[in-house]
Amino acid sequence: MILMDMVCLFLSINGESDDGYELEFKEDLAAETTSFQIPQGLLRPNTQYEIELVAFKKVENGNYLHSILVINFTTGAE
Repeated sequence: MILMDMVCLFLSINGESDDGYELEFKEDLAAETTSFQIPQGLLRPNTQYEIELVAFKKVENGNYLHSILVINFTTGAE
């Protein structure tokens, strides 16, 4: 997916495990960002996660167009 003339990116990581652990992590990123390192200790074993990456582009009349990529995954055991 390539979205030209992006003005910003937004990253969201949400997680939930059977033992009641919940995570809600949000980060605004510069449009030029090509990689992001998840902070150490943020992800836990045996937990379901959803990552959303949203790219924003300014279009006519001051409106914004956005494109969303969603990835779901589960971490393995320790």
